[in-house]
Amino acid sequence: MGPIEIPACKSIEDYYDFLEDKTGIILNSSKRMRLILDRISAIEKDTWAGKYKVIIDEDLLAEVVNLVETPNVLVGHFPGTIFISAKRNIGKSHPAPPSVILQ
Repeated sequence: MGPIEIPACKSIEDYYDFLEDKTGIILNSSKRMRLILDRISAIEKDTWAGKYKVIIDEDLLAEVVNLVETPNVLVGHFPGTIFISAKRNIGKSHPAPPSVILQ
């Protein structure tokens, strides 16, 4: 992606919308949190058919929301509690069986 010309915006919301539309960057932290939670809910419902539920650590969620501008929720299958513990402390993830990892 090359340089992007930023148009004159009438409000901060216009600027937020412009950035999201052109770059995928979400400046509004509440919107990032809602996006993460909605994607987790969709995985719980559509991928896992209600068999699994992510246990949300509110402090970790707040940290992830403030670390990334373009959040994504991935599903992975990983062995062992050592990995889950390491990912929670280093990789900023919410473990669930199977793990849901936030990036």
